[in-house]
Amino acid sequence: MSANDNHRSWAKHYDEVNRRCFGRFYDELTRQTLAQINTLGSNLRIADFGAGTGRLSLTLAAAGHTVTAVEPSASMLAQLAAKDTGNLIGKHHASLQTYDGPSGHDLAIAVFTVIAYILTWEELTLSFTRAGECLKAEGKLLIDIPSKSLFHDSHVMRNGLDRKIRFVPLGANLYSYKETTTLSDNGTEIKYEDKFRLRYWTEVEVKAALHQAGLEILEDWSIHFPMAGEAHWLCRKRKQT
Repeated sequence: MSANDNHRSWAKHYDEVNRRCFGRFYDELTRQTLAQINTLGSNLRIADFGAGTGRLSLTLAAAGHTVTAVEPSASMLAQLAAKDTGNLIGKHHASLQTYDGPSGHDLAIAVFTVIAYILTWEELTLSFTRAGECLKAEGKLLIDIPSKSLFHDSHVMRNGLDRKIRFVPLGANLYSYKETTTLSDNGTEIKYEDKFRLRYWTEVEVKAALHQAGLEILEDWSIHFPMAGEAHWLCRKRKQT
């Protein structure tokens, strides 16, 4: 989760590219996420970190929750704002580790590979600290931990899309991500490139960072996301002894 404007070159096409790449997979993952969040209650105050173009924020708001979308990319946040025609969602331009917005949330979420954008141990610990600070005393944090299989090259050619993604290992579980894509849309050919760094975090590292930030795992929700192939943890502030 960098302060840089990642995805700026293709923010306007982000939803369409992912629709052609993943089809119903993202729709089902969004449905599963909403279903699990709804088990925590109705009319929740939720901070959606790494909200992107609003896939989950808009879904949560439509379900009756009060949502603050937190996104470090100004271009992605602009796309979310354009879709939020009813102005139902609060928008905050920040990364997880720089967030200083409203607090008192029932739930904070950082899912759909958000922590892969966090590059250093200090930033990871600070990110979880900020998440804890934005919660009520009894509030919860939902995170996912991307699997190592995410960090591999791919090439998708279908539905008018030619998308090449390359991961170059940089050491210490850091990777350089480079994407080169051509999208055919209504007779127009759109080309863009995107490049930034990502990091694979082990579950041991994430647990240690949560602990240092004063958080603990309340429930392992991974079983509720069988399609994702990655861990999902519901966390809370660690009780003082």
